[in-house]
Amino acid sequence: MYNNVIKGALKLKGGEGLKTTGKKEKKKKKKDKESTEIEEAKEEKIHRFDLDKDYACPKTDHEKSFDIAQKKRVEARTLKAVEMTHRERMEKLNLQLGNLSEHFDIPKVGPG
Repeated sequence: MYNNVIKGALKLKGGEGLKTTGKKEKKKKKKDKESTEIEEAKEEKIHRFDLDKDYACPKTDHEKSFDIAQKKRVEARTLKAVEMTHRERMEKLNLQLGNLSEHFDIPKVGPG
């Protein structure tokens, strides 16, 4: 009945490599000529970008005035946000909603 069975230890692929335990050796990667050329091209682009930053054109009068106006708007917005606490804002909103007519109330739907 068991005549066709192979007896013995289980043999795994790799043979000798599996018997030794410990640190695995890392394979050294070979650098291709193409990869080095690509890296050089990237470095060149970065270098060109840095040079372009140095020679940026100065802002015009309109751009300067726009920046000043924008800073004033931001300051005004922050002052407006700081002047009232959350509780005061909620009270103001409740007063405003209380003064509205019943036309704006949520309609009652259903029995009751």
